[in-house]
Amino acid sequence: MNNVTNSDSVVANSLWISTGILGCLLNSTLFVVVVLNSTKSFYRSLTLAIALVDFCCAFSGIFQATWYYKIENVLYCVDYGVSNNFPEWLVQAIWITWVVTFYGELVVITYSFVWRAVLISNSRIVRVLENKCIFVLLALLSCAIAYCDYSIECSVEYLDLSPLETLQTLLPAIFSGLHFIVIASCALYIDNIIKRGTLSRKTRSTHKKRLFVLSIQAINPLFLNFLVDLIYELALIAPIPHFLVSFVPFSSVHPALNALIILALTSEHRQFLTSLCGREAQSS
Repeated sequence: MNNVTNSDSVVANSLWISTGILGCLLNSTLFVVVVLNSTKSFYRSLTLAIALVDFCCAFSGIFQATWYYKIENVLYCVDYGVSNNFPEWLVQAIWITWVVTFYGELVVITYSFVWRAVLISNSRIVRVLENKCIFVLLALLSCAIAYCDYSIECSVEYLDLSPLETLQTLLPAIFSGLHFIVIASCALYIDNIIKRGTLSRKTRSTHKKRLFVLSIQAINPLFLNFLVDLIYELALIAPIPHFLVSFVPFSSVHPALNALIILALTSEHRQFLTSLCGREAQSS
């Protein structure tokens, strides 16, 4: 897996930067749409916070790409140089962390898809899975393990990282974790409103749709990270292209997807953008 060429680096760098720019543009659009098209509420504030955090995450992905561009910085930490830099017990700890991360993400992804299905169907299983805190804690734990594992791998392979390179490595992880905390807070807030039982049928339906959108957002980064881990695992036993193993713009892609999800699945935002585009077309 170590025959990555300079052309691969150029393409990968361009991919990271382009997806990062797209994420910045989409989250800026989301921020403006929410400001212009939503009444003041706690949900509105949290949506703005999601857009702001994802904008920072996408921007940090662009920032990080300038470091990944260097061909010598391709991360093969587990395969090369680990045992030479650290004692055996720490190497085993890194492997255990990676395995827990891999299967932990699978558990969280499966659970959250079940949660979404239950939420939409309103079946009796709701009573069993009523406490969404379990989902939130599982997902936060999986995120924490994933990003700690990622940071450990970087430090194992590159002990002489400069402060700037360290910042470039950790910023996407920090913003991604913050993104999930904001989404979890928003989901718990809406869930508590629904549980009060004093809402009209229309308002309750609106809140459930918001929870559905948030559940997709919550699963998006975890699912992408799971795919990255799966590709890496398969590359150990199958002829996976080196480009896929080395350069996956994870930290740049999921902020763009999250903004697109909110804009596409929230009817009030869709109607606002449609009417805005219609007015622009008429004026031109």
